Amino acid sequence: MADHPYYILSIIGVAAAATFFWRILGTYIGRKLAIDHFMIKWATATAYSTVTALSFKLLIFPEGPLGETMLLDRLIVLIVAVGVFFLAKKNILITCIFGVILFGAILYLRQ
Repeated sequence: MADHPYYILSIIGVAAAATFFWRILGTYIGRKLAIDHFMIKWATATAYSTVTALSFKLLIFPEGPLGETMLLDRLIVLIVAVGVFFLAKKNILITCIFGVILFGAILYLRQ
């Protein structure tokens, strides 16, 4: 059953519908609220905290091939990437490219 292509497509469809429902509802409600309304601030804080929690879960408790790397290596890349982020005037693209190259170099040198 789970290998059937329609099963997988239906799961993706349900997830997309649920996501788009809340996005559309948020857009509709958000148009009527001022930018400094407490609901806008709450939604922003919730979004940032969710992204932060998921990012740190990936950093501290990764699964798959990333889980086979050393925590120290991941923390070094995080600390250096945060520094690069501020040195590059908060340019996310430069920070991501630098972080990937640095992580790859550390893994290469550990072999």
